[in-house]
Amino acid sequence: MTTTVRGWNQSSPRFEVVIDDSCTACGLCVITCPTRALRPAPYRPAFSARECTGCLDCVEICPRASISIN
Repeated sequence: MTTTVRGWNQSSPRFEVVIDDSCTACGLCVITCPTRALRPAPYRPAFSARECTGCLDCVEICPRASISIN
């Protein structure tokens, strides 16, 4: 199941974060996120749009390309 989270951040336009089924919850995105917008969760990271700055660090570090931001 693909998880889609829509959010708004004051410093960026509206965006959509998608974490797809290939996510193994390895935690690399959680460790890399400078604002803690991604937090550990049982099956996939939990995402907070309020904290996200759209830096794309999570997208770049994901070894399975499971995260995309539109």
